Amino acid sequence: MNPQAVIANARKDMSFFSWFFLPHHIQLKFSIPQFHLDSYRQFMQGHKRMVWIEPREFAKTTRSCLVVPLHGLVFGYYKFVIICSESFNLASVWLNTIKDECETNETIRKYFGPLKPTKTYSGEGDSKWSTGDIILTNNSRVMARGTGQRVRGMKWKAWRPDLIVVDDPESHINAQTPEQRAKNMRWLNSEVLPAMDSERGRILVTGNYIISDCMTERLYMTSQMDNSTWASQKHAAINPDGTPLWPERHSIAALNERKRDLESRGDFLTFPREYMNDPLPESEVRFTKDDMKFWRGITLYADNQVYLKITERGGYSDKYAITPDYETVRGREEVFPVSVGIGVDLAISESELRDATVVTVGARNAEGETYELET
Repeated sequence: MNPQAVIANARKDMSFFSWFFLPHHIQLKFSIPQFHLDSYRQFMQGHKRMVWIEPREFAKTTRSCLVVPLHGLVFGYYKFVIICSESFNLASVWLNTIKDECETNETIRKYFGPLKPTKTYSGEGDSKWSTGDIILTNNSRVMARGTGQRVRGMKWKAWRPDLIVVDDPESHINAQTPEQRAKNMRWLNSEVLPAMDSERGRILVTGNYIISDCMTERLYMTSQMDNSTWASQKHAAINPDGTPLWPERHSIAALNERKRDLESRGDFLTFPREYMNDPLPESEVRFTKDDMKFWRGITLYADNQVYLKITERGGYSDKYAITPDYETVRGREEVFPVSVGIGVDLAISESELRDATVVTVGARNAEGETYELET
């Protein structure tokens, strides 16, 4: 293949770019799976905001933190790239992988010329080449950041960040409590998203479901809303039809063995969450969204009896819905007697991960349905 054809194919086809220039990273003994091709295709379509949710060990980080940014850097698409991960050290590992390819990849050097400046140092300046921060010969800059670190307001010469990759931003260390997860989302919304170039900026968030209500789950739910600005892809290690997502690398037998191994050690959550991207596997929860019904109305009291008068009922339209949909029942209001009680769940643990104390007033009808009155 002549050089012009190589460059032309690599420019328009990110999977070809990875196959031709980074074969040592994509493991050529396996063919490129369809879900990899789909993710590259989605990115090349030009979406500004994307979230990819994939199982552990399915090469999402190799694509998001190496192939995607390096492709854009060698072709001059981006001038200021920021790679984020749970910690600065983890983000620096992948930045250093890019750095290593710029230094030692002879195929990249042959087709794109030297990307590492001849004279480099770790201080400020156009020849910066250090852990967590490099400037290429084409004047593009790549920096590493950890979850929670400052990103907003950053600028390289005339450029705001035009590509931000956020890979595995949460773990069981920094996303264990609702407060930690809320803090991480505030960081994304107040630090990361406003940092992007307002016209050219793009963001790619990748990860799996380490816990319910994590950042990736929230973003995926957002992507499923009407008129969402987020594009998404979500995959499980085992497809709905029971076939493996990547059969050449992760067969059904191997996946089942991994599941059995985890369960033999008393871990029934890691496989559903990190391989199936099911943060709340039905086998491990007492209530699902389908069980949650909503109501609007008033309480009445007559002849020493409490009644509920229901004027609207609601529920989630699907499992990705954030707010329930209500249907009016006016004209056919439901009025029925209930028994009222109080439930108290005390937070007596001294652990920082403890839940809050909850006091709930509830009502139950003759059919055993329980209605929350106040919490």
